[in-house]
Amino acid sequence: MIIAKIFGGLGNQMFQYAMARSLSADKLLPLLLDTSWYQSTGNATSRDFELPLFSFETREAKKRAVDKLTKHRFSRLVNSTEKIFKKKISLPSSYIKEPHFHYWSGITSVPESCYLEGYWQSPRYFEKNKDIIKGDFIFPDISDSLNLSYYRKIRAEENAVCLHVRRGDYVSNAVTNAFHGCCSMEYYGDAVAYLSPLITKPHYFIFSDDPEWALQNFNLEKMTVVTGNSGKNAFRDMQLMTYCKHHILANSSFSWWGAWLKEYQGITIAPARWFKGAEYKTDDLYLDGWIKI
Repeated sequence: MIIAKIFGGLGNQMFQYAMARSLSADKLLPLLLDTSWYQSTGNATSRDFELPLFSFETREAKKRAVDKLTKHRFSRLVNSTEKIFKKKISLPSSYIKEPHFHYWSGITSVPESCYLEGYWQSPRYFEKNKDIIKGDFIFPDISDSLNLSYYRKIRAEENAVCLHVRRGDYVSNAVTNAFHGCCSMEYYGDAVAYLSPLITKPHYFIFSDDPEWALQNFNLEKMTVVTGNSGKNAFRDMQLMTYCKHHILANSSFSWWGAWLKEYQGITIAPARWFKGAEYKTDDLYLDGWIKI
């Protein structure tokens, strides 16, 4: 069996699931999810386990199964040995930790029974099985009047543009801000300047966890700031993103998935620098044809 550790917000959860789901399909093995992180998030931003909103069945791993794959069989001996010799004993071969941010080719040769921990933010992990992943990530039907009105408005536009502004803990949490940072208004200005001459009558649908800030800082000729989707209903923003033809992403896995799951071929623009305070190789994060600014 394959057990995947699930943690973080919805976008992160989707990457973790997509990689593990693709691997389980290749190896014809059952997939279980370890969701214990949500019981105690420590200093991290509090999140909810959101994958059950999709149509696929989630099977949660029991602690005993997780321990079997993540703990050394001689754990007491290991602990005493580490204290005596002050040397870290290697993890069991069944415990697979993501070695770096970009695509890791070693994923194809992991043991058939394994525990996967990491962000796994590269579409290369699930490109071969993208139809399976897209089939799993089907949102529940929209039934509330507010989102139905947004849906119809997007559908009525020939060139609906999703523009995502991620703020939240990127602004309020000093550590998160130093690591991720927010996309600048210069970035959004450059993205709009690049896109506007290529399409006729663009209508910008602005999605943000801080819609009031968006209303005060954007003044595009034709724009709609999407409001009303917060908390447990925040996934509706991602769902509405998928109906847009073109996308201007934030440095966020949330809008990444909004673009990856979109229904129509269009132009996608993404920030060339994904992290503010870290040097990671991010080439594998972008799809071919995406414009980096």
